[in-house]
Amino acid sequence: MMLSLIATIAVAQATNARPVKPFTSRKPGVYRISISLPKPSGNVRQQKLIDDVWKWAWAESIKVANQALQDKKRTPDGFNEYVFVVTTKRTFYSSRVNSIVVSLGTYTGGAHGLTMFRSWTRGFGSGNYADLTLEDFYSRGANYKQQAAYGILDQLRYNDKATEIQNGKRDFSTADLSTFAVTPAGLEFYFAPYDLGPYSSGAFIVEVPVDKLGVDFRRNLVLSN
Repeated sequence: MMLSLIATIAVAQATNARPVKPFTSRKPGVYRISISLPKPSGNVRQQKLIDDVWKWAWAESIKVANQALQDKKRTPDGFNEYVFVVTTKRTFYSSRVNSIVVSLGTYTGGAHGLTMFRSWTRGFGSGNYADLTLEDFYSRGANYKQQAAYGILDQLRYNDKATEIQNGKRDFSTADLSTFAVTPAGLEFYFAPYDLGPYSSGAFIVEVPVDKLGVDFRRNLVLSN
């Protein structure tokens, strides 16, 4: 049983709080969990975003721990310890926009682990403070996917590891562009292994400066505090 994990989570739920220090839980040979979050913020909106990231992370960690316990019981021979490691980075925070990206390292069986990304961006895109999509960073009616794609392609055109780009990939779907974060220079786009190349190429973090994001990009959301 994962009593230590459940007990810690229960306390967090009861107090509506999150750990001040990185949260870790391990059952040797079954699972290893680690969650690291940005430092607490005195800004209410920034802190709410951090708390929401924490709630997502511990909910996902419970799923992994439960799955590990079930799989270990079902196939004890040859079972390898499951891993769930969350690291976070607060890429941008201002009076208008806040952005956090999560790097998630997991292993749940198979030949190797995986690196995945998830991002949260909130701000005053069109009035009320709310979650922002990539489309919100462009003028209404703009072909935002094409303009963002041009910026990404410009950054990757000489990257030999991005074999999908070198082999002719030019179009990016809404899902392809959904994991992004604001930075002081522009936007960062995150691609997991296999998205733009073979597993050996690893993950891609592509920072596109404001002047490469297209004529319809709303620069004021990034450059103005």
